Amino acid sequence: MNLDINEHIKRLRKAKNITQEKLAEHLNVSIQAVSKWERGETFPDISMIIPLASYFGVSTDELLGVDAAKSEARIQEYLDEYHQLSTQGKCKECTELLIKAHREFPNDFRIMNWYTQDITVGRGSDKSVDEKILAHADEAAILCERIFSECTIDEIRREAIVSMSRVDKARGDTAKALERLASLPDWYTTQGQVSEQLFPKDCEEWRYWLSKNFDELCDFAHNKLLKMIWFFDGEFDEKISTTLRVADYLIKILEDTGYELLYHLIWQTYAEIGRQHRLAEKHEKIAKYYDMGFEYAIKSDSNASAVKNSLTWLENNPWFEEARKHENFNAMLEKYKPFA
Repeated sequence: MNLDINEHIKRLRKAKNITQEKLAEHLNVSIQAVSKWERGETFPDISMIIPLASYFGVSTDELLGVDAAKSEARIQEYLDEYHQLSTQGKCKECTELLIKAHREFPNDFRIMNWYTQDITVGRGSDKSVDEKILAHADEAAILCERIFSECTIDEIRREAIVSMSRVDKARGDTAKALERLASLPDWYTTQGQVSEQLFPKDCEEWRYWLSKNFDELCDFAHNKLLKMIWFFDGEFDEKISTTLRVADYLIKILEDTGYELLYHLIWQTYAEIGRQHRLAEKHEKIAKYYDMGFEYAIKSDSNASAVKNSLTWLENNPWFEEARKHENFNAMLEKYKPFA
């Protein structure tokens, strides 16, 4: 059986972000020995297997590559199940699954990332959010530090920064949280913006990145506009009226331009009114606005997966349990299931 231990030592060393020299120093062997291990010219002495596994924080089976494919398949099962539960809004089940997955695979950075996000994300009042985060703050800090020092995946490292900023905020150090977040790239250094700048204007590649960046910027601005309407002072009915005017403006622009992104924005505008009716516990009117939104969502093929996820969320999320007691809500779900 080919164990490929050389590849596993190299992978684990790089994941830990250490040099061959540092590994050799820790194991009290020569750097030449480590180099030969990784090139597959020699194998570590059997007496080195347990020290190597212990140093990398893995089992001897993982170090030797035994059942590595089976472990990866199991990790993917966990991640797929987590995303499915998340789409359904089953927060408690998500947490339980991540706890189980993290116990089984404590060194997988993908699972570590989602687990860390889960214990540092908040739902409810500011006080209850901070209390929840503080209960897990030490564990989150240890996991984030591992990610900072060992993980080489940029996306996971960025999300660890966000998780630690939540811990800082919960601990009362808002300045530290903002300082930490300041290390994230700003709008002008994001991948899309820099990619756009690679190409001369008016070429096909430049137009692609310009359109992509504009789509993301419009989506972002639209999200912030709706939050300004609903989370500033004002009467509920006035906020509905203002949000409906936003939808009317977007529909007019859509009619004039045919700009496809607007189908998504119109959908989200009406859906926000439906969501706010749920927050206000006006369950009988929720279906009306989701129905208005889905009418636009289904007109664009690019919304297909999002429509499916939204229907799954509305049909399964405990948050809409009361709404599902109303005939018009269930009729609305049935109406759009064929489009999912």
